[in-house]
Amino acid sequence: MLSALAQYKAGLRQAADAKRQKIETELHAIAESETERRRFAEAEAQKQIKEQASRFEQEAQAAQKRVDEARRLADLEIQKREEAEAAKLRAEEEARRLAAEILEVHRHIEEIKIHTSKSTNDQTLNLIEFQKSQQSRELNISQKNLSPENQTNSSSTENIANQTVPLFQADFDAPKDTTEIHHKSNENIVGLLNTSPIAKRKLSVPLMIAGALAAFFVVAFGGVGIYYFAIMKPENAEVSNVNKKITEPPGKSPTPTVEIKNEMVLIEGGSFQMGKKDVPKNDRLWGDQYPAHPVSVNSFYINKTEISNMEYAEFVQAKNYQAPSLWKNNKPPDGEEKLPVTNVSLDDAKAYADWVSKREKKICRLPTEAEWEFAARNGAQSTSFPWGDDWRVGSANLATGKASEVGTFSDETSNGIKDMLGNVLEWTSSKYALYPGHPGKLDDNDEYLVARGSSWSEQEERLKKNQWLLTRRHSTPAETKSPFLGFRIVCQP
Repeated sequence: MLSALAQYKAGLRQAADAKRQKIETELHAIAESETERRRFAEAEAQKQIKEQASRFEQEAQAAQKRVDEARRLADLEIQKREEAEAAKLRAEEEARRLAAEILEVHRHIEEIKIHTSKSTNDQTLNLIEFQKSQQSRELNISQKNLSPENQTNSSSTENIANQTVPLFQADFDAPKDTTEIHHKSNENIVGLLNTSPIAKRKLSVPLMIAGALAAFFVVAFGGVGIYYFAIMKPENAEVSNVNKKITEPPGKSPTPTVEIKNEMVLIEGGSFQMGKKDVPKNDRLWGDQYPAHPVSVNSFYINKTEISNMEYAEFVQAKNYQAPSLWKNNKPPDGEEKLPVTNVSLDDAKAYADWVSKREKKICRLPTEAEWEFAARNGAQSTSFPWGDDWRVGSANLATGKASEVGTFSDETSNGIKDMLGNVLEWTSSKYALYPGHPGKLDDNDEYLVARGSSWSEQEERLKKNQWLLTRRHSTPAETKSPFLGFRIVCQP
């Protein structure tokens, strides 16, 4: 009995152990399955996270490209608007100049008319006086012939009484009015009023008066003809030349050409902190000035002022090079010789530098961006402005609406370099790129050059950032030609 019970219990234990082992085996399988599922889920989640991160990065890059393109288009639109405004101002100035010249020519025509009218009236009065004296003489002769002692018979008296006496007979030198238009090599048109005698002839008073009036109208309409050819036909003559020919006395020598000599200043090489550290690096207009970083430059000579129209004209005429727009006959507009040359591309500026190199027999070129800033900020002093660290209102030609003659503002460095901050922007030879340490990124396809400084077309609201103007950078396509973009050059010592 006891043996059977022991066997029964042993069987129960075996069954329990087997059941436990089965349960443990099942739990182990479940744990492994759960571990595998978790591992798969984590791998899938990591994959999705990476895909989503990659997608977000691509979208961010695309968005950044759209932002950069929008910025570029906005800058181009601003540039076009500024160019249009500059062109409008230039057109208004040209219109005022032409109007003044037209009024001057019209005044001279009126003087010609008045002089001709006065001369004709004097001739008419002389004719009338001569007529009266002649009639008086004829009357005296008639009375003498009719006196009793001179009468021979009644028939001769009747003949004298019935004789028709002409009102006036005399010898008269009548001037022949002509208008001659001479075309010279420079296509100036000059009206000349000449008088040449005609054959003597006997004329009656009515014919004489009619002839005098005809002469007046010929001269008057000849003056109108001069006005028409000089003013209404610009393709045949230049108004300024007509005005010059009328106002200048004969034999007066032309006004001498304005002579401009742009000196060069030696900049001793050294190191400085280029850029600004206190500029928000994400700012759309100013952020590319960040960060300040050490740069070294070698010694170089740099132009004291921006290249002027007259200096560039010497190059244009010597090389038969294409002149900037609005120039005529390879010359800048009158009175603008001392303005900085503008509307020149990067290649135009380089061509000028090459010409100077050959002329001076030394290597001359456009300055690098680092050389330009080193010169503008007084070398290692790294001043905020050419004149120092304190802002001075009106020291530079900014937001004035027009360019000034080179070197006329007190925008000057300690060694005499002028107009580095204002007047016009200036080309450099450096390709546009972000400074080392800047967190941003540029499209590698962008092929822009750096222009430095600011200009007369600057917007008033941007002058609030005046402490950043001198380090400001302008990404500019090489083919750009703008009325507020010029240049100066540097030469090796």
